[in-house]
Amino acid sequence: MSQTVSTRRGVAVLAAAVLVAGALAASSAGAAAPLTKAKVKKIATKVANKRINALAPTLNVAHANTAGEANNVLWAVVDNPTGPGNIALVRAGQPGVSVSEGTYSEVNFGRDISQCAWLATRGAPGVGAEFAGWAQTHLGDTNTEVHVATRNEAGTNEDGDFHLLVVC
Repeated sequence: MSQTVSTRRGVAVLAAAVLVAGALAASSAGAAAPLTKAKVKKIATKVANKRINALAPTLNVAHANTAGEANNVLWAVVDNPTGPGNIALVRAGQPGVSVSEGTYSEVNFGRDISQCAWLATRGAPGVGAEFAGWAQTHLGDTNTEVHVATRNEAGTNEDGDFHLLVVC
């Protein structure tokens, strides 16, 4: 990703330099034709293609044809009604996900997620609205678990349904 941003920034700077140089050359030559939109586009495309071709051996664009193939995005929808021991996984974006209940709701993805971002929000698993409040996340007891704490609108811990997204 940083390679792509750096490449785009480099191409933009190089293209701007070419345009400025072209404008200066045109103004000093006096009789030279002014830069048109078509000429600017042609110059910018040439400069960009040259830069991209120079970097091509080091560029890598991984992709997935469907969301189900994206192995860097994990998710789970969890039903956690009030009361101990009744948490249930409603659906998940990948196999092998499990949930359990302790001090926190625990979602185990079965793979290391310690270097990922964990995002949770209160949300009903189906039709209807979840009670007001929010959800907090932190790494679980192992590198494969996310602990989720659901809270009511006053900030008090309470059982609640939630949606969890993990992006690695």
